[in-house]
Amino acid sequence: MGMQYEKLTVLELRERAQGTGFRPPDAIAQRVLGQRYANGEGVGKDEGEAVRWFRLAAEQGDVEAQRYLAFALLHGRGVAEDVAEGIRRLRLAADAGDAPAQREMGYHHAVGSGVALDEAQAVHWFRLAAGHGDAIAQYDLGYALANGYGVPKDPVEAVEWYRRAAEHGRPEAQSALAIAYERGVGVAVDYEKSLHWNRLAAGQGYAEACNNMGRMYENGLGVTKDPEAARHWYAECAKRKSTGSLPREETPPGQAATTGDGSTPSIPGLAGLSIRGAESIVAFLDAAFAGFVGLRAVRDEVFRQASYIHVQGLRARQGLSVPHFPSRHMVFLGNPGTGKTSVARIIAGLYLRLGISKTDKVVETDRAGLVAEYVGQTAVKTHKIVESALGGILFIDEAYSLAKGGEQDFGHEAIETLLQRMEDHRDDLVVIVAGYVSEMEEFINSNPGLASRFNRYIRFPDYSPAELLQILIHFCDQASYTLSSTTHSGLQALFAREIRQQRQRFGNARYVRNLFEKIVEAQAQRVVWMSQVSTADLKSILAVDVEKATGAPLPADGDIEASHEAARKRLDGLVGLKRVKAQVHRLCDFVRIQHVRSEAGSRTPVGFSQHLVFVGNPGTGKTMVARILADLYFTLGITASNHLIEVDRAGLVAGYVGQSAIKTRQVLESAIGGILFIDEAYALAQGNGEGDFGKEVIDTLLKTMEDYRDRLVVIVAGYTDPMRVFIDSNPGLRSRFNHYIEFDDYEPEELLGIFESFCRDSEYVLEPAAQSFLRDQFRHLYDAGRTTDNGRFVRNVFERSVEVQADRIAHSSDGTDANLDTLNAADAAAALQEVLSGMADSGFHPLAIGSSGPR
Repeated sequence: MGMQYEKLTVLELRERAQGTGFRPPDAIAQRVLGQRYANGEGVGKDEGEAVRWFRLAAEQGDVEAQRYLAFALLHGRGVAEDVAEGIRRLRLAADAGDAPAQREMGYHHAVGSGVALDEAQAVHWFRLAAGHGDAIAQYDLGYALANGYGVPKDPVEAVEWYRRAAEHGRPEAQSALAIAYERGVGVAVDYEKSLHWNRLAAGQGYAEACNNMGRMYENGLGVTKDPEAARHWYAECAKRKSTGSLPREETPPGQAATTGDGSTPSIPGLAGLSIRGAESIVAFLDAAFAGFVGLRAVRDEVFRQASYIHVQGLRARQGLSVPHFPSRHMVFLGNPGTGKTSVARIIAGLYLRLGISKTDKVVETDRAGLVAEYVGQTAVKTHKIVESALGGILFIDEAYSLAKGGEQDFGHEAIETLLQRMEDHRDDLVVIVAGYVSEMEEFINSNPGLASRFNRYIRFPDYSPAELLQILIHFCDQASYTLSSTTHSGLQALFAREIRQQRQRFGNARYVRNLFEKIVEAQAQRVVWMSQVSTADLKSILAVDVEKATGAPLPADGDIEASHEAARKRLDGLVGLKRVKAQVHRLCDFVRIQHVRSEAGSRTPVGFSQHLVFVGNPGTGKTMVARILADLYFTLGITASNHLIEVDRAGLVAGYVGQSAIKTRQVLESAIGGILFIDEAYALAQGNGEGDFGKEVIDTLLKTMEDYRDRLVVIVAGYTDPMRVFIDSNPGLRSRFNHYIEFDDYEPEELLGIFESFCRDSEYVLEPAAQSFLRDQFRHLYDAGRTTDNGRFVRNVFERSVEVQADRIAHSSDGTDANLDTLNAADAAAALQEVLSGMADSGFHPLAIGSSGPR
């Protein structure tokens, strides 16, 4: 702008901007007038008026005005926010060669704001702006070349661009150049030049340079060791960090491009507030968490930890004692799909604004990204990942897998390398490790180095069914779909069922995203057959689409609870078993209460075994109770399904060495997600010494139970004394099976009740005389100890009674001797005699029928 425009008054500028009959409107005057209104210089600040003049100047081809108008549109300053139009205007200015506009186009591509995230395009625009002398773009280009961001790494060229930006006075470039000279990256090691550039950046209050100065004085790099000077610079660093730093911000209309107090305008930086107090921390977190469902507790914990870091920085700034600067590293605990990666990105932005990190980039990796296949390669691979994350955050998902292997596993090498790099770059690296709760706690406690560095935990709770529904609705809204409200109740019931089934492995938002994609496909298959398709048809998602995607009807609301109550009623409806019912109810109530306590945030007992030992004589209902327990465990979320696999020794033991393990593993895998019921399990330990394959089965059973401890329940059953001997014979069995349920023999009245239940189930009627006869006989046999087969014995008597009755009716004189549905005393007496005779044939000596024989 010429000097004449700077000296003009607002009135004179307006005259030139509007033009006269002899002189057309002056575009430069229009732009300068817009700047005056934007900054409130010589006139009341009015962003709307500023935009009006910028628009007029831009339409006459003024490139700077075009850029200012773009910024106004992008930020909604003086005009309704319109990102698409803002990007269009910014691109016009950039294509016209405006360096700040080119740099900002690079920024938008770098963060995917208003345009597709494209690192290569970001570097393209930074290079154009840097070539036009834009110092911020020169630093950004140097950063990209140094870190291989959208372009192959080239430390030599990176240093050259850092140098140009440094010579323009950019402190972040001066600090980066100093580090290059200190470490010999792209240039030869030169401590004097490193000190020179650090001193220039530190003189501008750049925190990282202050820290570098402290390190140089502490270690005598290019200077004489001076502990006092080192302490001074470290204190200066703490002060600068405590005030926060202004991140890269797009230039507002009418102002020159700036980053405020000299903080890093790096490629991954996001526009936003400098954090200087509680209000700005809250403002940032509220904006960052806006739109996220169910993360309020996480947001509050992030605020709590950010507040602590911020206040400790303030204390350092005021010269107060800081016992230990809080650890920046974190452990994220939770199931998949609970938002851990998204929150890591939010924390990256927060750390940048708190002055903890130089950038808000997040490098995501897992075991595969750190561990190599050959000796010595893991350290190299891990080192490379760490280097790529310097200045920002390294996010390691499922980090516990690094410690899962044996002593020869290369995961341990990755851990040791990570710990060493964290120490080497303690001021330049933040690490967040994430994974399942129990696995991560074991991982951190497995190594003192991990435990000392990772002492800040954030727990990510599973989403509730209502929150999962909101996430699904959000996916629909984003993709211009409308989810029918008739599906809402059923979907919540579906989510509740899936949470119970999958438990610790439930995918939360990932599960919902996958479901959404299936629903959209199902909707397309329905719509494609419609002869005429309206906009409403294209947008509408109906219950039929959801059911086609899930492969089953949507459950009714409360289905799980209803199924649970139905299973409890079936248990209560069984004859006898008073002690068994009480134990099962207590077990179910314990699980339900612990679930409620967990949802309320209370700690719950760990290591509680769900495996059971059923002890008692045959026919006491063990298998029947196991089937009901399968339904109860499923509805409580203990197992993923209600299927029950029943087996005995013959189903597990093979005839050859090594085959039993294979056979057992196949049976166990078929039961995963449900219950494996092993009847007469004691027989596995009653073989003929070392050559018996039952021991092979037990070893396989124990290993598989450990491998699938969250996905498999095993119930072993048998006679009381042999089962206790069996469990006590092996420490592994004893540790896993510590919950016994005892099944008492049925008493005479209960035996009669079982007989009557068989009659009801098969729609037979027991005559009163037959009922009286059986009651007396069952009491007589019970007293003699002859009913130890319990329900099996009664079933045999019932089935034989039905046969005798059929024979009686078939041989009657007219074929209608009695009612087809009635069992009389003679039928019962004959049936009982036959059953007792059969027992005698097998070595059992029957008692004579009691004196109260058939009447």
